[in-house]
Amino acid sequence: MGPKACQWLAVVVALIGYEQTTEAQEFAAPSDRNYTIDLFLGQALGSSRIVGMGGAATAMAKGSSGMLANPASPAVRATTSHEVWDWDWHLDSMSPGLGSDHDNNGIATSDASFTPSATFGAVFQYKEWGFGIGATGLVIENASSDAMAPEARIRTEALVNQVVVARSFLGGDLVVGAAARGVLLQVTNIDDAGEQALLELGGGSFETGAICKPRGQSLRLGATVRLPVVSDETSIEACDPLDCAGYILPNKVKIPWEASIGIAGRRGPSAWNRTAKTRWVDEKALLWDVDLVLTGRTKRGAGLEAFGLHQLQPSGRKHNLSIRGGVDYEWFPGRFRVRGGTYYEPGRFKDPAGEDISGRMHLTLGADLRVWQFGFWDDDYRVRMSLTSDVAKNFANGGLSIGFWH
Repeated sequence: MGPKACQWLAVVVALIGYEQTTEAQEFAAPSDRNYTIDLFLGQALGSSRIVGMGGAATAMAKGSSGMLANPASPAVRATTSHEVWDWDWHLDSMSPGLGSDHDNNGIATSDASFTPSATFGAVFQYKEWGFGIGATGLVIENASSDAMAPEARIRTEALVNQVVVARSFLGGDLVVGAAARGVLLQVTNIDDAGEQALLELGGGSFETGAICKPRGQSLRLGATVRLPVVSDETSIEACDPLDCAGYILPNKVKIPWEASIGIAGRRGPSAWNRTAKTRWVDEKALLWDVDLVLTGRTKRGAGLEAFGLHQLQPSGRKHNLSIRGGVDYEWFPGRFRVRGGTYYEPGRFKDPAGEDISGRMHLTLGADLRVWQFGFWDDDYRVRMSLTSDVAKNFANGGLSIGFWH
């Protein structure tokens, strides 16, 4: 399925509430390098199940698809996993190409070009241990309407990698994980003269998480902490940071710290926190999750999109709190699931008058369909296909996912 097909999932809802946003050239131009690009993304990220449930997954994360939500997830086995070793994988694609304000910063980007983001993960589980690797990539290209470079475009390419180690304790009641996170970012100016790299970020940090899931119960608690990623060296070799293709470059580029807590539960004929004796648990059941996410501030923070317009838009000047929640219902056991959720994307930016831009509520929907079953090393596996949609005021995101049915 191509990007247009993914976008079709959300086009009708995305048109509701559309309004013209603030035009460019409303903010002051930078006069020196004493500012930091604030790299904050308030939209839900992760697997089709996570996005479809409003981005809430801190407590219910498991296997490969849960690594973006909680680094403890590689050691959280599916209820039907009872062998000494097991494995898991997922591949998700999201296409945020609809809507006029992707970042909720008040700057219209209806002419932006989005390459579908891709998320991949693989996990190997052995006894109490879980080992995982994951990667998420995104490319965004925005046109500049600035008089200094009327034909210029800004391309942002980002790649986030994870290497995760997790272990369960107390017979599986407690799972703890840690991850090394690597971030590669490049911002490029494109005009008639060619391409000129403006900003580069190659950094890393650590994140940790835990999930409590008492045996025989159907309730789980989770928590995560992600340290910030900061680059103090943003200058490009052979490019004057005070005049790099007409831009005054920032002193720093920063991905802020983040902490989350969550609670999840399952209502069905059998308990959630157990190991099933059968290969599958095909029963009608309702799964729910609620998260609180706190994001740190960025001192002298400025938005990346406005930077591409030679402007300083205040961003991340204070901490932000978001609430997320969703439900998942296995409608036809073993064959079809539906889900829905909502979350609050906090206002991270200020408008030209210096007032905070309000946050916005998102509506998310999704479904899983089992499409294939096969045998491998004396075990049976089910493959599912998933569709996901995330819509809000001036924003829409649609996606396709392929992975195992659990």
